[in-house]
Amino acid sequence: MIRAFLALQLPDATVAAVTRMADRLDIGRVVPPENYHITLAYLGEQPEDKLEELHLRLEGIGSGPLTLSGQGVDLFGGDKPRVLFAAIDPDPALVALRDRVRRMVRMAGIDLRHEKFRPHITLSRLPGRVDPAERTRLEAFIARNTGVRLPPFDVHELTLFQSTLRDDAPLYTPLASYPLTG
Repeated sequence: MIRAFLALQLPDATVAAVTRMADRLDIGRVVPPENYHITLAYLGEQPEDKLEELHLRLEGIGSGPLTLSGQGVDLFGGDKPRVLFAAIDPDPALVALRDRVRRMVRMAGIDLRHEKFRPHITLSRLPGRVDPAERTRLEAFIARNTGVRLPPFDVHELTLFQSTLRDDAPLYTPLASYPLTG
């Protein structure tokens, strides 16, 4: 079984911009810059034969390169925040690509959870309970970065990653890449 997901890797300049935004972030388990990405489908633990079937389906995904941008930071989890993220604008071409990817995943026999798509780059995974001092720092971080705009960036490929859990941070290993040529 392989723990896997499909995501868009970010160009170096975008990783640098997000890293500057997250500078001095020390709340929760901070995501290292080499793990920044935009997830389109989390696959969970899958047998190799299903991932091979998915690989064959994705080889001709096409769709054309994307130009994306983003602004600010936000939280998932409402009153009990669990993820701090940099927001990516929900570009119609990105939403269409995500929908197409999820269809291909299902056609390969992989079940997916139904979830609303809010494109983002995870900056930190927060503990189950955020103490008042951390909450104050978190709110200040969000206020400081609300208007920060990520410059437009181009994405030219979709990547199938293996995720290996470790104590410090997961290791994301690219298994295959699929050009988004139109």
